Amino acid sequence: MMRRVVVKNQAVAGASRHYFQFIFPHSVTGTNNAYNNLPSKRDEAQTDFNEGDSAPMAHRDVRVFPAWYKPYSFNYTSDGYMLLFFGAIVLYGYSYMNDIKEQKGRKTRKIFHSSLPTNTEALAARKWAPARLAAKDPEFEKYTQKKERAAVHH
Repeated sequence: MMRRVVVKNQAVAGASRHYFQFIFPHSVTGTNNAYNNLPSKRDEAQTDFNEGDSAPMAHRDVRVFPAWYKPYSFNYTSDGYMLLFFGAIVLYGYSYMNDIKEQKGRKTRKIFHSSLPTNTEALAARKWAPARLAAKDPEFEKYTQKKERAAVHH
């Protein structure tokens, strides 16, 4: 009886240099054969062409899905359940925000005005290198002149 080995022994692992490869236990070669038996339908190749027709598709296999399979979306049958779902989220959010406003005794959300600098103003204040160059700082001016080479390159 033949024993299948899930993990490579040290000699095989060293020789193949696939240190982190998982050997799939139910295949002879160790590759993943999970997608080998997917049902598919092959369309017949088109043989009669006229001048100017587009080239046929190279891969003519089409997946065949079982009757019970449905993709993961709310709108599979075009009944509008996805719009209903998003509409319910919008309605809940609107109701939630109104409840908060009512509890606080307001008609609108309160907007707090701040005297703090905006992100644009804060980033503009960090541009210290152009300011140092404008002030003729010698530590920054030395990078604006081309450096002489010590020897001719060949």
